[in-house]
Amino acid sequence: MLETRFKVVFLLAVLFAASLPIIAIFRGTISTPFEAASTHSEEEVSGTASEASPEEPLPEELVVIPAGPFIRGTNQGGFDEQPERQIYLDEFLIDRYEVTNAQYAAFVKATG
Repeated sequence: MLETRFKVVFLLAVLFAASLPIIAIFRGTISTPFEAASTHSEEEVSGTASEASPEEPLPEELVVIPAGPFIRGTNQGGFDEQPERQIYLDEFLIDRYEVTNAQYAAFVKATG
């Protein structure tokens, strides 16, 4: 009887833990754990460091990715990762800074 109760409690605990990410999705969480964690030093909080508001966009800075081959895929991976092959890409430009989920959500809200 005790084993059955333990199994039921354990099952409920596992189901609860597994449901947390789903609950966050339904709540509409748009920030990643890295965006939500505020890891500012005391110097930044006091204002001696340069302050940038979240509304201020970073300067548009593009970097050049040179042309050349790269290896895509793997021979040991899943069915959608195989086979390992060499692909050639032309030179292209890419933004230095990535767009966060929160920034994209603000853009969508502002532009519809």
